[in-house]
Amino acid sequence: MQQDLKNLISECWRGKISREEIISKIATNKSQQSALVRNIFDDIIVSKNSGEVEYWLTLLLIFEENDEFIDLVHQLILEPWHTQYENIAHNLQRRANVKSIPFIKKAMQNKYKHLESYGTGTRQFINQCGHALRQIGTKEAVDVIYELSNADDPVLKDEMLYRISRIEGRDDYERDHDL
Repeated sequence: MQQDLKNLISECWRGKISREEIISKIATNKSQQSALVRNIFDDIIVSKNSGEVEYWLTLLLIFEENDEFIDLVHQLILEPWHTQYENIAHNLQRRANVKSIPFIKKAMQNKYKHLESYGTGTRQFINQCGHALRQIGTKEAVDVIYELSNADDPVLKDEMLYRISRIEGRDDYERDHDL
């Protein structure tokens, strides 16, 4: 990603410039904006530069209006080399788009090196994905939660049993944090 673009995004993070200012400095029309976002994504995928993913996710918040880049987010949540899994799960939760269900389901069943590298990483990610499915809220999304409550993976199973107790209004499931 170009350093000048990263600088603009950093300025936005610090509240020094607005989303509108970035848009006016970067691209003049929707077609250019879309091409920019997609080209940067392609470069990140090819280079597998984990440090650029957070900038790209911010770029989405700046330019995206109607989930037009959701396909890229779906691809990114399944990539095994970056560190932004929880941010992506939050992104998909915010979107609450039914198209995300199979990608969230698959991601929850994956083991990502970054998440596995610290004790609660995988559990936190699975929990956040459960929130995303619940936010989507369709029968299909809730069915995935029930299906994954029978998973062989003990952490996945534990988190989905907890999520079911919340869905059913019982709030009585005690998670086993020793898993």
